[in-house]
Amino acid sequence: MTTSHVAVSDDVQIRYATEEDLPGIVAVYGQSYPSPDFQADWVSQRFRTNERFGFADSVILAEMAGQIVGMLIVMPLEAFTPGGGLVPMHGVSTLAVSPVHRGLGLGSRLMRWSLQKAHDNGVPIISGFPYEYRYYSRFGYAAVGRAEHYSFTPTILPLFPERRHVRLLNEDDIAEVQVCHETYHRQRGTLSPRRSETAWQTWWPWYRFQAIGYPAEGPLEGLLLYEYKSITDQRLQHEAVIRDFVALTPAAERGLYGYLAGMADQVRTISMAVPVGDPLPMLWQEQRLADSKSVRRGDYTTGETLVNLFLRITHVPAAMTGRTYNGQDGQLTLACSDPDLAANEQALGLTFTAGVATIGAPVSAAPVLVCDIHTLAQIWSGSLAPSVAARWGTLELSDEALLPWLDAVFATASPPFIPDYDTF
Repeated sequence: MTTSHVAVSDDVQIRYATEEDLPGIVAVYGQSYPSPDFQADWVSQRFRTNERFGFADSVILAEMAGQIVGMLIVMPLEAFTPGGGLVPMHGVSTLAVSPVHRGLGLGSRLMRWSLQKAHDNGVPIISGFPYEYRYYSRFGYAAVGRAEHYSFTPTILPLFPERRHVRLLNEDDIAEVQVCHETYHRQRGTLSPRRSETAWQTWWPWYRFQAIGYPAEGPLEGLLLYEYKSITDQRLQHEAVIRDFVALTPAAERGLYGYLAGMADQVRTISMAVPVGDPLPMLWQEQRLADSKSVRRGDYTTGETLVNLFLRITHVPAAMTGRTYNGQDGQLTLACSDPDLAANEQALGLTFTAGVATIGAPVSAAPVLVCDIHTLAQIWSGSLAPSVAARWGTLELSDEALLPWLDAVFATASPPFIPDYDTF
């Protein structure tokens, strides 16, 4: 007689994987993410050859009685922080537990182990894509990334004359593309995961994407990456999906949007995501889009807001000194609650000098900010203003008259944003 239930056991080991664990990893992966297209050899090869999913402190395992029963991938990455700095970051992915071992808290143990390791190594933040938010929020993750997604016809964009000065990019341009991309994210001054070297090496799958640069000659000032979707016949592609749009100058922005406007004979729809607050809709020459539905008389939907990044602060001192603060001066005592990382609960004295933060002992005369680790991630990343958190009761400031100053300290140009095609 067999049973699908496994008794709770204290004999659980959480550890990093080695290559010898690969068969067990593939088995747990296949059981947790079942698919008729699952191919064990392909998954095995992916883990064996992909540096991002390698075994050097990246794959965490749960083991019971010598059997691998759970796994979590934690990729070593970097992120641009508000102000254009660069800090280490872990990217969490592929939490998997064997179906017959679920309900034993193994997923929670894997998650908490990853948090502790990040803290011990001085890694300030962990990020992830927004799956199962209610679950991830239990471990201090906050939804911070926002994007506005639009689908529109090319004919509503202006035919900017700069469109005549674009060029087709190829693999020989990858180094210049990388410089342009990173310059853009530094200039934006908001939280953004940095694309890893491994991702850049595989960034250009030519069988799928078209890449356009601006200008036609000289240093690259902008780039556009898109793919065609849903071929309807031999002449007309149904949709162009924009995977990356980077413009360092106004001329580059006009040139790339002008190029998209010129695609009217090729596609019916352009689909793209932009940062929250991007003025793209102000360019449109028609606000009632082809597929929009009336909400009420005179009002039409033009897009939707997406959540595309989770964030967890794992080392509060490293996070607070890892970004800049808009040239602000002043002092603050930070008292953060973090039930999973007790070291983060130590009160910190923050001194801001010309926007640069230093850590010291709390100063008795300084205002005291009290919040949990979830709220701190939202404020630190610029996705939530401190005054709004205070209004909602998730933040307390000993002197509420200083809330406008605190808003200025943590302000960013926009919430964190990830391009639609970003594999890190």
